[in-house]
Amino acid sequence: MEYTIDELRQYYASMPQEFGFASMCKMTLPQNVEGMRVIDIGCRRGKGVQKFASRIGSDGFVLGVEPNDAFVREAVDRIREAGAESDKPLAPTEIRQGFFEMLGLSPGEEHTFDLVYANSSLNLCKNMPEAVRQMALAARPGATLLLETVLATGERDVAVLGAARKMGNAVQSAPSKDEFLGWLSDAGFIDVQRTVVQKLTPDAAYKQDTKVPCVDSVECVEFEETIVTARVPR
Repeated sequence: MEYTIDELRQYYASMPQEFGFASMCKMTLPQNVEGMRVIDIGCRRGKGVQKFASRIGSDGFVLGVEPNDAFVREAVDRIREAGAESDKPLAPTEIRQGFFEMLGLSPGEEHTFDLVYANSSLNLCKNMPEAVRQMALAARPGATLLLETVLATGERDVAVLGAARKMGNAVQSAPSKDEFLGWLSDAGFIDVQRTVVQKLTPDAAYKQDTKVPCVDSVECVEFEETIVTARVPR
């Protein structure tokens, strides 16, 4: 299914943005990222982009893509201030408005990124299979996919999942792990590894003592904070 830019902009603009699990930025990065081209999808206010830029060095490049235009402006300001205050060069960095389903990469940018990263804000996207395909479009042969997200242990109730997304609840919006792994395979990712960090309640937020609205549900599923890694074939 294809969407217009206006449809995607309206969808993301209408979604609650604050205090949910998607607000977290743990950034469990690979050990050696120096010199890499990295794309951070759903970068919010740019905290992760800044972390990448400080680790990658001046020979690398970081592209942050964010649906919310206010967050784009804040991310641009953050990177500008970080560059002025840093005692070592940050990687060249660009922040742009784009969407999980439409990254807005030019033909020359497709299949050029060494590392494709997203956090649990991925669960709030409008079309998850298309978002996964867009990640594959960004990745060069041999690239790594790194996701810090939430997956459900069983099949989801579509109505509950849709209502949770409208609330901006990135935990209760989680797809089932089997369905998600299938989307990765369909997009061409291989060597998929999944590490469960912790169990989460449907109302889990960015802090342990904070809760967010969730949908009343009788689903028999659990939600797991999960690190997913995968590769693109060479």
